[in-house]
Amino acid sequence: AHNNLGYAWKRLGRYEDAAASFERAVALQPGYADALNNLAETRKEQGDASGALAHYHRALALEPGRAGVRSNMLLTLNGIAEVDAETLFAEHRRWDTIHGRAMPAPPLGPARRDGRIRIGYVSSDFRRHSVAYFIEPILEAHDRTRFFVVCYSGVRAEDDVTRRLRADADLWRPIAGLGDTEVIERVRADGVDILVDLAGHTMGNRLGVFAGRAAPVQINYLGYPNTTGLAAMDWRITDSIADAPGADAFYTERLMRLDRGFLCYRPPPDAPAPAPPSGPDRPVTFVSCNSLAKVGPQTIETWSRILNALPDPRLLLKAKALGCAGTCERLAEKFAGEGVARDRLEMTGWTEPGAHLAIYGGGDVALDTWPYNGTTTTFEALWMGVPVVTLAGERHAGRVGASILAQIGLRDLVADSTDAYVETALALARDRGRRAGLRSELRPIVIGAGLTDGRAFTEGLEAALLSLWQERTERIAVDGNHHSVAIERVNPLEIHNIEHDLV
Repeated sequence: AHNNLGYAWKRLGRYEDAAASFERAVALQPGYADALNNLAETRKEQGDASGALAHYHRALALEPGRAGVRSNMLLTLNGIAEVDAETLFAEHRRWDTIHGRAMPAPPLGPARRDGRIRIGYVSSDFRRHSVAYFIEPILEAHDRTRFFVVCYSGVRAEDDVTRRLRADADLWRPIAGLGDTEVIERVRADGVDILVDLAGHTMGNRLGVFAGRAAPVQINYLGYPNTTGLAAMDWRITDSIADAPGADAFYTERLMRLDRGFLCYRPPPDAPAPAPPSGPDRPVTFVSCNSLAKVGPQTIETWSRILNALPDPRLLLKAKALGCAGTCERLAEKFAGEGVARDRLEMTGWTEPGAHLAIYGGGDVALDTWPYNGTTTTFEALWMGVPVVTLAGERHAGRVGASILAQIGLRDLVADSTDAYVETALALARDRGRRAGLRSELRPIVIGAGLTDGRAFTEGLEAALLSLWQERTERIAVDGNHHSVAIERVNPLEIHNIEHDLV
């Protein structure tokens, strides 16, 4: 009952009450893995990713077979700076070792009369969600003379976005509530050639379907900033900035680097026009609408350096958890520890979808998070005329900002160190003229760079998909092995069974 009460509090945005209920449940039943996982999720969303790890580890020590808990932990690890690439990669491989069940690839089916490749997309986020902003232009623009599009939807509560996406599919398959084996059978019966995972280790993922080798070629894309760790996942779609040379060693997938960047954004149809630039009488306001799970100690320390260097700055923060007064106080205390007064912070929780983008009208400079950058939030800021300062890290999660800004010619806003990040943010804050120009110029720049051109982006994606499909069919024609996939794995790291205390 306390666990259920905690879940209800969390749904209402009362995170402190939720945490107290989960802690009470664990106190009454120390071996309660569900409550430990829920407590970890709550603390992560409140901005304590490192603290959440202890609860995930306890839950997994009690029930090692909980794939969802392990996925939650992996997602959290992406936002902790102290976790190195080798450890992170090994933990992803561990998921496959414990939960995966890789099977041989199904054979190519008989040639269909229409000659089209059947491509399936699997997601529980075919709704008003960040993933939808990037998959909608692709579903809409797919060349139906060459591709037949199937969507496998795990959405339980459909909305207006779901209805739009459903209209863009040739075949829509609801899979919420179906087991992995049932979904695998459905995918194979549909004759899917290429199956695309849009979730990775995020909520509602169906990685068990991919581990069971549902389709001859399997690809990971969009929803997750790291490898799935699955031996059965053949490819991952990215670009040469988000995954620089050498990144291949930390993926079980073969990397498909797209020349035009790996993202195409569909702005909300109800997006307002950018607000006018702030006047000289208003102090500079920085803004971040990223999840607090991404706002770690290093980010707070660096943002505080920026705020403390200016006479009267403001920091506008928007996140779901900031609808909770207790969470706001927790965050304010962290900034106070860095010398930033409470009255410098404006914190707000979630708003109605139509009001969200208007938040950026009160900001002058958007500050990206690291080691886990924003993606949708970066596009939103740019779309609303607010320049974004980012710090390029060493792995994909921390290089998405660099990828986006490079596509629009703003590489000077990409820092390579925390010192450079501070200097870049301060220079932009002090340059009112440049900020005023960018307010009206950024949206046309994003459009001109092709980052909203679904047709052109999808043509490039389709060319890559056709190339890999031809590679596979030619390989099979030569060796006659329907269960092989034309991939050379590039993972020289030795995989170790690491213990929990290493992270």
